[in-house]
Amino acid sequence: MYHFFFSLFFVYSSFSNLVNDDFFLKVEEYKRMNPDFVPAKVVNVVDGDTIDVLIDDEKVRVRFIGVDTPESVNPDESKNCKEGKAASDYTSSFFENNPYVFLEYDRDVLDPYDRTLAYVWTSKAVDTSDYNDFLKYNYNALLLENTYCDTMCIEPNDKYAKWFESIK
Repeated sequence: MYHFFFSLFFVYSSFSNLVNDDFFLKVEEYKRMNPDFVPAKVVNVVDGDTIDVLIDDEKVRVRFIGVDTPESVNPDESKNCKEGKAASDYTSSFFENNPYVFLEYDRDVLDPYDRTLAYVWTSKAVDTSDYNDFLKYNYNALLLENTYCDTMCIEPNDKYAKWFESIK
């Protein structure tokens, strides 16, 4: 009997490592998930704070809300810097292993350059009103915490402005 339960535990453990952790969330936690998130796949990193994603097979350029990284791909080379390259490299390496994201929009969806403005979440199973979930699953916050990056709040897109300010 002991071997049966041990084998069952081994199979469960092996299976649980193969699927996304979100699969095992409790029903109550799913109820808190934001239904307005837009699933997307990162297909290109433009620079530290801008990516290209696929949404329903359409390529969309996304500028992260709330953060600003130094320049790394400006046509005027004198504006590019090593800190911008480091932020761009950080974003590239992160999304190389984690290409599936969830976009959350604020009030303005496009910037003057026709880029989609979004908060980028690495999981859909988050409580967007929980600061700890914000720090753990919001890529914009991860970028701010781990690179040469500044907060940049441009109204009316200020949903998480206070939380971004508290990171730096």
